[in-house]
Amino acid sequence: KKVDDNKLDFEQLKKYYNEVFTKGMIVVTQKTKDNFNKRIKEGYDKSHIKKVIDNASNDKFHEPNNFKHVTLEFLSRPEIFQRYVSELVHQEARNIRLKRTQTGNVHTNH
Repeated sequence: KKVDDNKLDFEQLKKYYNEVFTKGMIVVTQKTKDNFNKRIKEGYDKSHIKKVIDNASNDKFHEPNNFKHVTLEFLSRPEIFQRYVSELVHQEARNIRLKRTQTGNVHTNH
């Protein structure tokens, strides 16, 4: 059997989203699945989806309300997806960066 590298594992996507945004999302809606599958058909791949989630987690606009409105459905919308995937730099997910900093796994030149 050939494995389709662009077939999305929505359980893994939900798990990663919950980790990055410290959320407890339980169900990925059909609308969200359809939207992400459309992004794949447009030529994006899993690395682009990760970039969108990671870059959105660093958006200072959503920080004051603890990213309340940054849902997977929101990120799957074409105009929102395009906004975050178009950023030149793929930023490390905010929550993962903070965890690494808190545990002392920060490399310095000292």
